[in-house]
Amino acid sequence: MTSPRPAISDPPSLVDTEIHGLRANAVQALVDQLNNAGPLDDRDRAMLKRLSDLQAVAAVREAYHREAVVVERAIASAAHRNLMSQLRQSAEAKLRRRLQDKHEKVAREQESRKRWGKRKREELKGKLERSLSKHRSRTFDLSTENNIEDATAAQQLQEKTICLLREVVQEAAQVAARRIRDAEEQAEWLREQAAHAAEQELRLEQIRQDHRERLARLEAQRQQEAEMRTRWDTLCEERARRAEVDAQIARLAREAADKARHAREAQAAARRAKEAVLRATQAQAAQRAQQDASFLKAWEAGLRARAAAEEIRRGRDPEVIHRVRMAEAAARRAREEEAARRAREEEVARRAREEEAARRAREEEAARRAREEEASWRAQSAQEPPHQDTSQQILRFCEVYELKWIELKTSQNLDHSVGFHEFPFPAFIYPVNDPAEISYERVREFLFYPVRPGVENKTRKELLKIEILRWHPDRFDSLIAPRMKEEDWPKTKQAAGTVARCITRLMAEC
Repeated sequence: MTSPRPAISDPPSLVDTEIHGLRANAVQALVDQLNNAGPLDDRDRAMLKRLSDLQAVAAVREAYHREAVVVERAIASAAHRNLMSQLRQSAEAKLRRRLQDKHEKVAREQESRKRWGKRKREELKGKLERSLSKHRSRTFDLSTENNIEDATAAQQLQEKTICLLREVVQEAAQVAARRIRDAEEQAEWLREQAAHAAEQELRLEQIRQDHRERLARLEAQRQQEAEMRTRWDTLCEERARRAEVDAQIARLAREAADKARHAREAQAAARRAKEAVLRATQAQAAQRAQQDASFLKAWEAGLRARAAAEEIRRGRDPEVIHRVRMAEAAARRAREEEAARRAREEEVARRAREEEAARRAREEEAARRAREEEASWRAQSAQEPPHQDTSQQILRFCEVYELKWIELKTSQNLDHSVGFHEFPFPAFIYPVNDPAEISYERVREFLFYPVRPGVENKTRKELLKIEILRWHPDRFDSLIAPRMKEEDWPKTKQAAGTVARCITRLMAEC
């Protein structure tokens, strides 16, 4: 089927099963051979038409794709190989037919010459036999009649017969020479045809070799392009994964920063509450001092008032009476102001005490829950062997692990009070008596436990990033050291280093 000629303004869009490019010099020998073979049949004309269409398409494709990047894949496709195979088979079949026709023609000519020579030899032999028979009969007659004239005539006839025999021999020699020349010419023609056929075969083989080399180059280029595309896809995927990991690290860093900020805010709030309590205590002390001073002033004023009253009672002086009344009014105003100030200070102290009590209640509730979970886990662990732990017990163990870490991060009442046996390590053993009990297999089993709370919809890398934020040596030392008992801190730090190395190894394996 003939492909339409694409427009010059837009590169043709061919599917992978069509030929993208076909150079004229690659098949010109086949085209010349078909054209020189004589009249073309329908099959040859169809092939030449298809070849012409493909050459037109190839010219357009070559104009747009000088590097033959798109063209090369289709040249190596099955359609082009079938086309070249058909052209080669057609040319070889036509050449074989021509050689066979030539051989048959030569054989027919040789057979015709043989029949003609045989017929001529038989005719000459018949003439010779008839002449000899006639000569014998005449010789016999002459010998019988003793006729000298007839003998002379017979002798002349014999001479004529000898001449005729010479002519026959000469003609036979000429026929033999002509036959030899024809055989030599036929042999020379056959040699020329064989040389021509060998030359044609060499040309066809060279064309096939060039075609195979071109296909090999195109296949190598296609493989190189595929490898480059694969490397590019791999690079894009790696970049996407790195971007995702960077985003996750950034998100974890933000979360860690938020948690640290919340912890700092909680510490600042606790510090402010302590400062408020201290200020309230100081205010109460100052208030008591002021009360004592006011009491002394009021007592002195009362003494002065009583003395003035005694003087008034004795002397009845109006000016003294006025001074006494002014002193009493000033003392009353001082008592009222002191009562209002004391009420305000008591209100501030009461609010500070309520906030501190609420904060302590929250911390005590979280600690109580952790202790209850730990006590429940201890009780069940004591009742059943470790190898008979149920999924519910393991889930409770994981919850205790998370609650203890929350308490370690948020509680302000754990100054040097946590022991090594109470510390939450990522392993299904409780209590941990020695850092050597923490191994890579136990840490891996705990962190990647399938139904562990809080691991839903999270990959292993995400879980490991969360854990490395807990067990990183610098963060661990700054957060946990103030909360551990001094005698248990070296063992705790050693065990934490083992856990951090296990997590680092797991991250390298993921």
